[in-house]
Amino acid sequence: MYEVRHGSDYHRVDLKAYTCTCRKWQICGIPCEHAYGVILYKKLEPENFVCQWFRTAMWKRNYTDGVCPQRGPKFWPESHRPRVHVPESPEGEDNKMTKAEKKRKKGLNESPSKKQPKAKKRIMHCRVCGQADHNSRHHAKDKASHFVSQPSQPEPSQGSLTQA
Repeated sequence: MYEVRHGSDYHRVDLKAYTCTCRKWQICGIPCEHAYGVILYKKLEPENFVCQWFRTAMWKRNYTDGVCPQRGPKFWPESHRPRVHVPESPEGEDNKMTKAEKKRKKGLNESPSKKQPKAKKRIMHCRVCGQADHNSRHHAKDKASHFVSQPSQPEPSQGSLTQA
């Protein structure tokens, strides 16, 4: 029997009975950190203290015939015990989850939402004239629709006649 100090806790480890007072070794069959410390201190092999179900020989014995697929529930054997039924929800309660309930609950060390609050919508102004009803991309189009002016000289593509 050995006494192991882990932080402020003390645990008793018995290598002969495969036990530790933290009970992890008895529950899972693999030595806990306290037992592992004692095994290394005694210069023993940790593999010798693992439960038989985790050893390679048992694994090979279990899978010598391979894995056989199981047929569906209608081929399962019937039991004479009462059937298990899902309990009905109390009246007045909806089974629907709200969006907040579906959201993953963040841990203590995780930052809250990384989304920034939505900014107020900006009013776009034209870079050319400074008006708010259009931007500079549509400046010429909007101005052309406001003012209908005659060109001072006809364009050559219009096919005007010139005197020679």
